[in-house]
Amino acid sequence: MKNDRVERGVAPIIEFLTVAALTSLLCALSISRFPIADRTLVYFVLQGVESASPALAAIVVTLLHGGKRGLKRFLAEKYFTAFRGVLCLVAFLAPMALLAISKALSMAFAPSVVFIQQPSMGKAVIIIWALIAEELGWRGFLQERVERLAGALFTPLIIGVVWGAWHFHYFMTGAMNEPFWALLLGCVFESYAYFVITKLAKGNIVPASIWHFSGNLFIIMFALNPDANGGNPLPYITASFVYGLCVIGFVIYMVNAKKSASKGQSVDKA
Repeated sequence: MKNDRVERGVAPIIEFLTVAALTSLLCALSISRFPIADRTLVYFVLQGVESASPALAAIVVTLLHGGKRGLKRFLAEKYFTAFRGVLCLVAFLAPMALLAISKALSMAFAPSVVFIQQPSMGKAVIIIWALIAEELGWRGFLQERVERLAGALFTPLIIGVVWGAWHFHYFMTGAMNEPFWALLLGCVFESYAYFVITKLAKGNIVPASIWHFSGNLFIIMFALNPDANGGNPLPYITASFVYGLCVIGFVIYMVNAKKSASKGQSVDKA
């Protein structure tokens, strides 16, 4: 019964969003309000917990309703079941290609900016941390439950808006200075790709985690953030719109899925 409760209904979604939002908000407030946390071990721990709040929320809610056995089953399903290496490769290369296109387009308007840069040690840690910090929550826990309630067509839109809005705490602490609307738009567009690659992986979130890692890596390496361009937001805005190509991939996937379903029904009837 406990596992049924966590699998269905609105309550687990509300619990997940509450835990994720409160955890990130408390960490952000601690970082911004208490000098003792500034650039110390405490600061980096708080940053780590802050960015991992979606994964932590998924673990807490699953443990609350499913117990230790339910949590083990959840983690095994999301990280080990139906693992496909080729999808991991696609997940690494696709964001790189999209962001390379974004960089090339933005350089047509700002040709003086550097094409590629090396991430600092601090940013490298953040990029690597993205492998486990978020996708267990967004795509592993939330996406399936939203899809049951809203259907496949609207799920990426809903997840994208929630995911984008979740970043508010980074703006509170000054960790992000991108135009918020562009961030939100990019999150919505990119969520269509996350949806497809998670479906192709049959719920395994390793490819989605690698996509997240790759996106964070190359948005920094290609110097697309405003702080790498003297405050100019154009490269970042360009990337947000280029991610719109993910919607085309989603449409192709949905059309093929519908055709496969129709063929399956025809075979059953025969």
